[in-house]
Amino acid sequence: GPIKPSDPDLHWTEWALDRLRDIVDLEIRTMRATVREHEQILRGAEMPDFPLMQSRLARSVRLSIAMTERIRRDYLLRKQERIASGEQERRRQ
Repeated sequence: GPIKPSDPDLHWTEWALDRLRDIVDLEIRTMRATVREHEQILRGAEMPDFPLMQSRLARSVRLSIAMTERIRRDYLLRKQERIASGEQERRRQ
């Protein structure tokens, strides 16, 4: 399952990722509707390459989500290492 943030500061990251996923879903649905609409209006005219635009946007957003999740995972691993080594407690003193 997904890694749940244990640090309160990371709750925002999880919230932001959820919102980003919602935005991507909405964008894809909107783009599909726009393509259908334009196909009806522009039959035979020079059509913008909506599928290419959509795939580039989706790939960019997926990369952003993956990078954010990787940063969060690396942060949690470093924090666990600090706790295991006792460094976390020394920082609090």
